[in-house]
Amino acid sequence: MKTIARLAMPALLLAAVVGVAHAQKTVQVETLEPVRCTQGGTGPVNMVEAGFNEPGVFGGDIIVHWFGMENEDAVLEFRIPVSTPGRQRVVVGLAKSWDYGIYQFMINGEDVGGHEDLATGGEPEVVVPTKVDLGVHDLQRGQLLLGIRFVAESPRAKPGPNPGSMGIDCVQLLPVPTGGSQGGLRFEIEKLQILATGEGSTGEVDVVEGGLAKAGEFGG
Repeated sequence: MKTIARLAMPALLLAAVVGVAHAQKTVQVETLEPVRCTQGGTGPVNMVEAGFNEPGVFGGDIIVHWFGMENEDAVLEFRIPVSTPGRQRVVVGLAKSWDYGIYQFMINGEDVGGHEDLATGGEPEVVVPTKVDLGVHDLQRGQLLLGIRFVAESPRAKPGPNPGSMGIDCVQLLPVPTGGSQGGLRFEIEKLQILATGEGSTGEVDVVEGGLAKAGEFGG
């Protein structure tokens, strides 16, 4: 028989957890117009209608395809709406394909992270989703300028109709809570109220006084 214990999470902590989850924002790039495209062209591609993916693999089943770059340093830029200021992790949802190239991402004109090879190195006609974490940034209310710079064709790429191209799906803005070494929420179980337990009993144990651990190895 399974033993089940129910714990009551303090209301303020629960509200904070729910609030962080609700504050996450995903922007589908196909809903935006590029603010700059120095070479080539862009356009939405429905990946289901094109026969590459099943429904639900990409947001709205659509990616924005950037193609036709003739040399290095071609740049594509989008302004991403930022409704809530503060420290947020910026994650870009992308496609990887057999003939895609290598790219450098930028935030507000500054390079972030290293070069990203978006070629799968696999069979033709296969396109898969991937994500690139651009780190945590202190964003201001308004707009975030996301830049993508073409670096080179990938040595892993296979011949295709659009060598060196790329596809972008979405941008996620994930709030980073303040407090704690990881910027997250933490609470000690012994401070919570037990609502119910199926079997047995519970109780607090001071593991330092009991000689089971050294001070600091467990919270409190």
